[in-house]
Amino acid sequence: MGISHRKGISNKGLGKPYEMHKIHFATPIETIDTPNMSLSGRGLQEQTLDIDPLCLPQFDKVSPLSEVNVSVEPKPSNFTQTWVVGLTQ
Repeated sequence: MGISHRKGISNKGLGKPYEMHKIHFATPIETIDTPNMSLSGRGLQEQTLDIDPLCLPQFDKVSPLSEVNVSVEPKPSNFTQTWVVGLTQ
C-alpha cells in the first residue's frame, strides 16, 4: 500500500531525535477465538514493518497497487524484531 518516513524529537525522557521508515501493506483479517479475546471480520487490515533505509530506492520503481515480495532480516539493533531489507516484483 505504501511506505512512510517519520522523524522528529521524542517527547519522552531526554527528547532524543528519532527517524523511522515503515512499509504499510494489507493482510486478510484473521479470526481469533481464545478464552480471553475474540476477533472476527471480513476484508483486509493494515500491517506495518520497519524498513532498512538503504533499500528505499528500490520502492521508487514500484507502480501503485503492485504486488511485491519483500526480504526480511533481523534488525541489527534488536534481533527480536525484523525489518525489510529488499524487494522483488
